[in-house]
Amino acid sequence: MTGRLLLVNYHYVRDDKYPYGGIHPITLDAFSRQIDRLRARLHLAMPTEAEAFISGSGGFSRPAILLTFDDGLRDHFGVARTLLEPLGIRGLFFVCSRPLLEQRALTVQKIHWLRATMPPNEFRSKVLERVQRTLNAPGYSRAALINYPYDAPGDAQVKHLLNFVLPRDLVDVVTSEMLCELGRDEQDFCRDTYMSEAELKELQAAGHIVAAHSHSHVPLGQLDEPALASEVGRNLAFLEATLGSRPIWISYPYGSASAVPQDTSLLADGLGLRFGVTMSRGWVEPGQHPMKLKRINNNELDEYLA
Repeated sequence: MTGRLLLVNYHYVRDDKYPYGGIHPITLDAFSRQIDRLRARLHLAMPTEAEAFISGSGGFSRPAILLTFDDGLRDHFGVARTLLEPLGIRGLFFVCSRPLLEQRALTVQKIHWLRATMPPNEFRSKVLERVQRTLNAPGYSRAALINYPYDAPGDAQVKHLLNFVLPRDLVDVVTSEMLCELGRDEQDFCRDTYMSEAELKELQAAGHIVAAHSHSHVPLGQLDEPALASEVGRNLAFLEATLGSRPIWISYPYGSASAVPQDTSLLADGLGLRFGVTMSRGWVEPGQHPMKLKRINNNELDEYLA
């Protein structure tokens, strides 16, 4: 296994416990042990090394791995400063801009928190009652299980409905209302959940790469060209204004085939992006399309290290 790169992704890295299954964090101790294992088996690549490898101007003498973190969660700042940097490890941090620009939480985190704090049947019934839908539409089960293989069928269906079927504005309003009903102020929720602009600057100053993840975390493959340009362009403009440089990496929200634009020329030629990260599983091999790079979740590592 030489001359290839494994991108591995993390979301929640925390020790918090929740009564229900909406948030599935890796604990700090488990993350630390995982990093020790990876260091013993693979080369922990710097982001600049990965860029050279993908571009064809560099390589690895042994299999390499690059750590990536999606959504701009506050968890990631603590992980970077206390666990990665002392070991000389640097990562890629993909950040959405809406929580910082508008103090409005991403729908995906609202759904996660609601599911983690409400009984599953209550969450499903409250959502379906508000949106006046059922889960018996053709294709729901099949598509849901493809997108959410680690969820129970009922949970996967309602997540698929919320993330890919219903109008995004409707889901945004419904989840904010449910958040409020449970006593969470959305601005406070944002401050608790996402990194601040100052923390993003600290990450970059320490040698990590802070990169694009869209403005509001929507499936980019479902947008027409003007909407795609606006959604990603606003994110890039915010990050450039905050950090002083324009990102060249993007992680596609959700990352599945239907969430990734088939044609990435607008992103590459129009917006100046050079590297795009999906959630299509596998190793990054020489010659792979730089705007459609493969990546795995951290809970899939055993399969790729066997």
